[in-house]
Amino acid sequence: MKLTKALAHFGAATVLAAGGAFVAAGTAHATDGDVYARVYTTGESGGSTRSYLDFTGVRTMVFRDFIVNDICPGDGIPVSGQGMVKFMDGTVWTGPKHWDDTTCDSTSSGVDFGDLPFSTDSHQIKEAWVRVCANGQCAASQHRDNPYT
Repeated sequence: MKLTKALAHFGAATVLAAGGAFVAAGTAHATDGDVYARVYTTGESGGSTRSYLDFTGVRTMVFRDFIVNDICPGDGIPVSGQGMVKFMDGTVWTGPKHWDDTTCDSTSSGVDFGDLPFSTDSHQIKEAWVRVCANGQCAASQHRDNPYT
């Protein structure tokens, strides 16, 4: 399922990061570029999310080639990936979950959700990253700074 309007516009309402186990990734790094997050469930099983973060303005960016991968051997646990955005005021937007719930039946590279554009009318984007979750465990990629702010 490709996400269209859910990431396309973020208005005045602020959405804070939801609960669950979360592994923080430290401070922001360079501007545009690749990000990757990996979570383990049992042994080498688990999942990953990767994307290229492309900042296009103060309030706009694109999660390019957003891929979620359920990593084998199969553990029967679906994997979700999300885009994350932190604004200059410190609030965090957590994107909708994208699933690879085929329990290792997808291609070895995962499910490609394509480009996921993000924009906001009222907040300046400070940084962004991706998050992957499986079985209540989550991991985050490195953060990337918006060069326009």
